[in-house]
Amino acid sequence: MEYENAGHAFAQCIEYDDEDDPHNYYNAAQMYIGAKMKPQAKLYLQMFLAKADKLKDEKEKAKLTAKVKEQLKGK
Repeated sequence: MEYENAGHAFAQCIEYDDEDDPHNYYNAAQMYIGAKMKPQAKLYLQMFLAKADKLKDEKEKAKLTAKVKEQLKGK
């Protein structure tokens, strides 16, 4: 239940984040994975990929994008 609540909290952050930080989508997805909520996890993983270009740190972007693509294979 804690992962589910954390997932909802990150999802809510997105609504208030004027900069639309991709980390919020990534974090929401990770919490939904922990909560075993596959549809929500898949949605936020896909949304992260759509927003990943906004990440300024190229190393971090490559690392997170690779991890998310791997996670999507299992969904």
